[in-house]
Amino acid sequence: MSAAAAPDWVAVVVRDVVLATAAVIGGVALLRPLVARSGSVPAATRAIRVLTRTAAFVGGTTLVLFAVTGHAVLWLAVPQALFMIGVTFTLGRPALAVASGLVLTLLTAFDAVVVAGHTGWDIAAGTVHTVAAAVWLGATATVATARRGTRYPTLRRLAPAAVTGGILIVLTGIAQAWMDGLRPDATAFGSTFGKVLLLKTALLGIAAVIGVLAHRRRWARSASKVSAVALAGALAAGSTLIAISPPPAAPVPGVPLLRSVPVSASQQLPVLVVPQRPGWNLVHVDSTDVAVGTDRGHLTPVAARPGTTGGWALVELPPGSSKIWIQHGETPTSLHVDTGHGPPATPDIAGPDGPECASAALGALAAGADTPLASCPGDRLANQDARSLAAVVAFIADRGGHTITLVGDSSPRSLAATEVVRDAAAAHHLAIAPRPQADSALLVVSGWTEANTTLLGVLHSQVPSLGAYLAPWLANSRMLAYGSGAVVALRFDPRSPQPLQYATTLRRIAGNDESASAAGYRGWLVAKGASDTGPTSLYAGSLISWLPANLAMPISGGWIENGIIAKITQPLD
Repeated sequence: MSAAAAPDWVAVVVRDVVLATAAVIGGVALLRPLVARSGSVPAATRAIRVLTRTAAFVGGTTLVLFAVTGHAVLWLAVPQALFMIGVTFTLGRPALAVASGLVLTLLTAFDAVVVAGHTGWDIAAGTVHTVAAAVWLGATATVATARRGTRYPTLRRLAPAAVTGGILIVLTGIAQAWMDGLRPDATAFGSTFGKVLLLKTALLGIAAVIGVLAHRRRWARSASKVSAVALAGALAAGSTLIAISPPPAAPVPGVPLLRSVPVSASQQLPVLVVPQRPGWNLVHVDSTDVAVGTDRGHLTPVAARPGTTGGWALVELPPGSSKIWIQHGETPTSLHVDTGHGPPATPDIAGPDGPECASAALGALAAGADTPLASCPGDRLANQDARSLAAVVAFIADRGGHTITLVGDSSPRSLAATEVVRDAAAAHHLAIAPRPQADSALLVVSGWTEANTTLLGVLHSQVPSLGAYLAPWLANSRMLAYGSGAVVALRFDPRSPQPLQYATTLRRIAGNDESASAAGYRGWLVAKGASDTGPTSLYAGSLISWLPANLAMPISGGWIENGIIAKITQPLD
């Protein structure tokens, strides 16, 4: 499980205050030419000065203090604060007010958009959104503080700018939500992010409706005040969204699903659902203290599976949209799934090779793929794996071996691998022993379940052998860390950049205990349009027994946590 970063709500409140005050000041300044008459300053200037200077003092002081304490970017906070104050002294000069107000508004937009982490077209949409909001808020503040005799004429002059700003706010808001991946579904609007977004939308709607009422002469002042408050609230809600993680995109029907669900105030639990199609689905979490199911009142505890980490459970899902309930602790939480209405899940997912199939799907997800799971690794023997097995047999013969003991299972891949090994053994005049023996090389071509049992037997001296050799698909960080002395035939070096990137990405999205595997790495490569086409070499894995200088810092980043996988031979083919 991973810790969920809690929002710094003090920073959120300060950000809301700064954004609202900067928007008021910048918007008022931008609109000064529209309210000026014959080159003179309109009667509302005194009230506007009081409003903007109060806002500048509150916003500027708060911003600088917050920057000094390390909660804001100092090089941006100081110019913002200076312009907040400086703009208030330019209101009597419309041209200068527009220039300084534009700079302040753009600085505010830069803080709200770029510093917050937006990129690409999102920056353009966010900048227009901020400037439009400042114009609208500036218009409502100007009308609300205008004197009785000038209020309605001021409203008429500012109405086109305010309406244009309102339209741009709506359009850019929709564009931003769409670019953030937000869609109008239950997953989005049931989240905290969605609820705050709905609040922002409602406040914008209120501000718009009240703004229309402000066109009536007798309601202009009070309606403008209410509209300004509603718009300021909408700006605050929009600023708050920066501190809240947006909801994940809706599940793609029929595509394996990986989502993190909150199991406590500070913890997120990654949940993998494979293949997310009608019928039996394999659910995987990185903890064994979890129960899952489709009926909230009858959940099934997950169980460990041989050769894997975390917990596993089979859940039968109906066609279309539904929920999986996950309980870790006292209160269950739900995960929205959508199996679509296509063909049912492959039967292999419910068998002993299910975890390997899930690992392959997880590797593809780690690479950003969103395609249905067409098959499982155990369905067939890949050509490169067949060549690697033949190379291993030749290596055993070159080392003076006389017999090979095969360990397989009933999967199509294992049956095909058995034939490849038998043919290669015959070509090198090696005998196939009926059972493990001390003078026979042990070659494991089964799936993870049987291989795990065999490796534990070798580790505890219960399975005799003259060395244990693993098929390429048995490169699994959990089993390689046993220290059984077994070696695995691979066409890639787990220490090279691409395999390390796969392992790092895997643990980032699925939990630190997630096992890297050859199946997962192959799924990752296929999703990226690549393949493992290098020569076959033998690799051995082991844990590192020495303690690092900092006892609290594990050795991580490779395929084996606190361990290594080392190449022990030159290329075999």
